[in-house]
Amino acid sequence: MHAAGLSSAVVERLIAKLRAGEQLDSELETVAPESSVTTLQDAGVVTTATYPDGSIRTTVELERTLTGASARIYVAHPTLECNLIHCTLIHSRADTKYMATASFSTVSAIVAAACGPAAWACGPAAWACGIAVGVVIDTTHNAYSSGRCVGLQKVLATGPVYPVIVSCRK
Repeated sequence: MHAAGLSSAVVERLIAKLRAGEQLDSELETVAPESSVTTLQDAGVVTTATYPDGSIRTTVELERTLTGASARIYVAHPTLECNLIHCTLIHSRADTKYMATASFSTVSAIVAAACGPAAWACGPAAWACGIAVGVVIDTTHNAYSSGRCVGLQKVLATGPVYPVIVSCRK
């Protein structure tokens, strides 16, 4: 947390909140940030939002072009969001619909696109390559049928990648 530029007082407050079993404001969809700063970095346009409890969420808008099994070109529009606990690669509403209705091989290609050489703010997304595509497809169907979006999430410290259903960002 100190590496993210947080003061010792904020770090202590956030650790106490986590120890009490509470979520950080940056993890809650119902809490709006108090401020945000947008900068241009090697990864692209990066926005860092600060929440009322002092936690932060960094967002990078990405665009990935890939060729599916049918040699069709598809452009994915995921958003990479990182807070102090995990990073989530969130696919757009259009991407989620496409993945929910596409073939197994096409979804495999979209998931593999996360393994590209992009230098993202939270580190390379190579971790997304190890996830089981079948689980992603099932989660994508559930997200699409509920009007939400699918994402791939990884805890920063340790742990496997897992699919999640989140509110769509775009």
